[in-house]
Amino acid sequence: MSTFKLGFVIGRFQHIHNSHVKMIDTALDTCERVILMIGSSQESGTERNPFNLYTRINLIREVFVDEIEDGSLLLAHTDDMTNEDDHSTAWGDFVLRKINMWRGHYGIKDEVDCFIYGNDEERSAWFNPADIEKVSHIILSRQADQLSATSVRKLMIANDFSEWQKQTPIPIRRRYDELREELLNVPAYSEKKLEELLS
Repeated sequence: MSTFKLGFVIGRFQHIHNSHVKMIDTALDTCERVILMIGSSQESGTERNPFNLYTRINLIREVFVDEIEDGSLLLAHTDDMTNEDDHSTAWGDFVLRKINMWRGHYGIKDEVDCFIYGNDEERSAWFNPADIEKVSHIILSRQADQLSATSVRKLMIANDFSEWQKQTPIPIRRRYDELREELLNVPAYSEKKLEELLS
């Protein structure tokens, strides 16, 4: 029996790695259903957001194919309200409206009753307290894993497949070459690769 009816996870997932998987698994273990929202959906080809939405969604689908098929994991996405660093209560209101839009899309009557996120982000501060007074929070330590999408991308720049695969879920490891190619097609990363080769 799950503790919560509907969980909510949001992230950019550039790209999904084992720390993300732990967070999503925690959400699935404690909630009957989980809305997984991919943020900055309009962004791609930049240093912070190199991978496009299509790539990010497909990687998540490959890792959580069973949970998506049985309806326990519901994929959603949102663009940024203004910019990805605008984390005001206006952003929180924007996110809540997006959640309700996706609840309608999936025909979900349950309200979100649990947020799951990493402790490097003050996500509870995005919202007016009255708007989330009935929402529980599960906060995971991302520092415990010493893992981030930035560090995963650095391994790809260095073409260190051995270390990269230790930090990524098994279903996507076969995609390494195409993911690295997409990354190195981003100017910020192709320049870094060139600097590495010349140093």
